[in-house]
Amino acid sequence: MRSLFFLTFMTAAGALSAQPTLDQSCAPAIGGSILYLTAEHIELNGVGPDQLWDASELNVITGTTVNHLEPADGQAFASMPGTDVVQVESGVEVYLDVAEDGLYVLGSYNPNLPITAVYDNPQKILEFPCTIGTSWTDVYSGSYTYGGNTFAVSGNSTYEAVGHGTLRLPWGDVENVLRIDVSDVYEESGNGNEFIYTSTSTYYYKPGVGFYVGRSLDATSEFNGSTTGTVQNFYFRDELDAGVGELGRTAIGMQAFPVPAQHVVNLVRSVPGGHEVIVLDASGRTVFQRSIAGRGPGLHNDVLDISGWANGSYTVVITDANGARGTTRIMVER
Repeated sequence: MRSLFFLTFMTAAGALSAQPTLDQSCAPAIGGSILYLTAEHIELNGVGPDQLWDASELNVITGTTVNHLEPADGQAFASMPGTDVVQVESGVEVYLDVAEDGLYVLGSYNPNLPITAVYDNPQKILEFPCTIGTSWTDVYSGSYTYGGNTFAVSGNSTYEAVGHGTLRLPWGDVENVLRIDVSDVYEESGNGNEFIYTSTSTYYYKPGVGFYVGRSLDATSEFNGSTTGTVQNFYFRDELDAGVGELGRTAIGMQAFPVPAQHVVNLVRSVPGGHEVIVLDASGRTVFQRSIAGRGPGLHNDVLDISGWANGSYTVVITDANGARGTTRIMVER
């Protein structure tokens, strides 16, 4: 959700992939927690069947965790009683309706202002069933109140499923993926002001996996006719959260112990040469980052001092000079 105050190949050459069809299994599941890694923007070309979209050279910038809650756990559930699942990212709640014909956004709640935006005409962000060639146009609208003023919310989106194939991510391949290209113009107006958020996105969904596997975003925001910001990124699921059975390998083997850890953790990996270690907390904030000098082949161990870290789950991402990557989890519990 946004606001006036800017609330947000085939694995073998020549192999043919299955024709994926998206259904309710692509909606997020209650209780799920997904870590999305954020990388620089990349344009992946290729439409039609049996494509290979190669994003294997992406460099991780940061990450963010998306949680999915019971409807009643949402702070604005009373305003959107048709909610099936509440999606929470960076504290902002998005209320989703998982219907027979698609996935709808009913509104959002931003606790920082606070603002509750309710759509009287919900936004349809997925159509069920959806397969290559499926397209739809969606017009959505709603409102919210802030500072005693009512602001009108409206948007116009076009969606088209343009291809299927394999999405190659830094940690491996995800097969049987459907690509959906999206164009969206979102507007808010009120109290003599106008905010416009224009975006083009490409989503990569896999049947049976709740929510998207990868997403590119190129967006621009304007306030009263002046450009206020741009966003260009590529987001993809951490391997440990991907939830797809036939996923490829982790390029760099890595293990963290003990589990759980209290004051120190051993990080063991098989990586020759120089590499970089980044540790992200559950909100995607970088809590540790270090460049490691070149080493010879074999297993290497470093002991990390975690005595100042809060209890919870952390994700370790290692990248070497050739772009190979590995991930593992650290659990801190005292």
